Amino acid sequence: MNRSADQGSFAKRHNRLLAVLICAAALAAALASVWFAYRAALAQNRDTLLFSEALTTGLMILTVGLSLFMLARQHLADQSMRLLTTAMEQSHGAVMITDASGRIEYVNPRLAQIIGDSREQLLGSVSELVSNTSLRDQQDCSLQERLSRGEAWSLTMPSTRRNGERFWQAVSAAPVLDDRGRLTHIVFGIEDTSQQRELHNQLERLAYFDPLTGLENRRMFSDRLEQALRHVRDEDIVARLGGDEFIVLLSHQRDSHAAAVVARKILAALDEPVTLRDGEVRIGASIGITVAPDDGMSGDLLLRNADLAMYRAKELGRNNAQYFSAAMQQRIGARQSLEEQLRQAIREEQFVVHFQPLVDLREHRITGFEALARWQHADGERLPASFLSVAEQSGLIVALGEIVLRKACQQLRELQQLGFDAQTVSVNLSAQQFRDPGLIP
Repeated sequence: MNRSADQGSFAKRHNRLLAVLICAAALAAALASVWFAYRAALAQNRDTLLFSEALTTGLMILTVGLSLFMLARQHLADQSMRLLTTAMEQSHGAVMITDASGRIEYVNPRLAQIIGDSREQLLGSVSELVSNTSLRDQQDCSLQERLSRGEAWSLTMPSTRRNGERFWQAVSAAPVLDDRGRLTHIVFGIEDTSQQRELHNQLERLAYFDPLTGLENRRMFSDRLEQALRHVRDEDIVARLGGDEFIVLLSHQRDSHAAAVVARKILAALDEPVTLRDGEVRIGASIGITVAPDDGMSGDLLLRNADLAMYRAKELGRNNAQYFSAAMQQRIGARQSLEEQLRQAIREEQFVVHFQPLVDLREHRITGFEALARWQHADGERLPASFLSVAEQSGLIVALGEIVLRKACQQLRELQQLGFDAQTVSVNLSAQQFRDPGLIP
């Protein structure tokens, strides 16, 4: 590719040099003819006749040289024009040239392909880009205003092909001025940007919409929520935050009771059975409700409040709706504090196991033991009822169960060494541990 370009550039320079040499040679020959004829005329005292003949001969030589120069120059111009035309004909970009009034004088094949018309149909017609004075660029300037100042003009706009198909095109226009600065022609460059625009729209959908449901995602919803808080709008929004979590924004509701009415309608709609191939299934939901401005005017704060109310609804057995309250915030705060303390207790194994004997009253003997876990908290020993629910909900129950089971086995071993070799120990395990059998010795 580079080699071909270098060869073309060399040929162009060679032809231009040849034309200059021809002109120089013709001028030199003309001057030499006049000079030698003049010298001969002086020598033979025939000044006027010989000089006239020499001048005529010189002018003839000069005329021939100039003619050869003009032919060489025209050859170069024709060659450049052929190269330019070939480039435009083969270009993947659409090109259109009109006169100053907008009448089309040239279109390349790519433009005819984009528009869906033949070149014959386009040539001689007036371009809508020139006749439509309502088209304005980003600086609110029309094509005519730009061209009158000798400036380029660009615009991205929708258009229609001959078959009625809509598409987007990026248009640029540049003026062609004569020596006096008057507009003679307009050169348009046009690109079909429909595919790029569709790709942009797809990326935007991935950024702001949930690909599974087509609903707005958390990012888009947060933005819309902040807008609604600044300007109350009568627009409801449903978004998917992720997993099985969805959120509804009710901008048109004016009181908290209306939100409860909508929540009940949602629960009733979800309660309708869904028919699948293998039968019917029902969907349950837990709904948390928070209201602005009573509960706050920050989008992040309202989302957190709704989460807290939703978890409260889950604690109460699901398929119900709960309002956010300050007491709920305190309860959740206490729960989070307890969870953090429980994590530390598990890391430090702050648990002991008490064996409660099982007695056979008829035979008056101990038949076994039940292992009972106790948390050696800094404020005093705590029973399982005070922390087991938090352990279950946080997933810490698996690690806690491992500690209790291991300590129970160790203590049973010690009892066996003391002579209690026929005893058994019962240990309560969470269902979560049966899903992780690797933690069970």
